[in-house]
Amino acid sequence: MSNTSDSEVMCSVDEDGSTERLVVADLARDDAWLSMRLDDVSRVVPQQR
Repeated sequence: MSNTSDSEVMCSVDEDGSTERLVVADLARDDAWLSMRLDDVSRVVPQQR
C-alpha cells in the first residue's frame, strides 16, 4: 500500500470526438492513471440515495 500523502490526484473528462472519458491520475507518480468511458462510470461508482 502506498502513502496517499505523497499523491496529487486529479480527474477530468476528456473528449476525443465521439467518446467522453473520465480520466483519474496521480500527478506525483509516472504512469499512475486510469480512464473509462463516461457512460460506464455509473456502473462503477455507487449511486447516492
